[in-house]
Amino acid sequence: LHKEGMTTAIDVLYDGEKIHHISGPRVMTSNVHGTGCTLASAIASNLAKGCSLYEAVVEGKTYLTGVLDMSREVMIGDGPQTPMSHGFMNADWTRGVTPSIKNKCDLRCYAVTDSQCNEKTGRSLVEAVTMAIKGGATIVQLREKTMNTRDFVEAARAVVAVGRAS
Repeated sequence: LHKEGMTTAIDVLYDGEKIHHISGPRVMTSNVHGTGCTLASAIASNLAKGCSLYEAVVEGKTYLTGVLDMSREVMIGDGPQTPMSHGFMNADWTRGVTPSIKNKCDLRCYAVTDSQCNEKTGRSLVEAVTMAIKGGATIVQLREKTMNTRDFVEAARAVVAVGRAS
């Protein structure tokens, strides 16, 4: 629930058994390009690290809120939706203060992979993710906009297996 004028952002999660309302501060900013992918990736990384679904969503929402808050005054790019600053865990370029959010996961090196990029380089998804993790990636986003659901779930399971083995 994100209505105009609200100061609280309420997300609703149904975990198959129970409906959860997860509240947090609503951050007013135009730096929102990539929020969906960022939240999905943060949730997936927390699931890969063994969090319950509820914990993974709460941690993901906390991370995204921190990114939005610390990006609010950063001017990056042009257009109605400018990108966020994922570097907020390392530095606050706008206020010179230490971030107050304590995230259980190290999300500093963010790698994005998709089948089209991997095809161009002759790598499989598993090879690309393995190389990213060995290279220091602490979060990996599987980005697929055209893959059918069954294939996407299979690819996501392979990515999770690589992450858990590392």
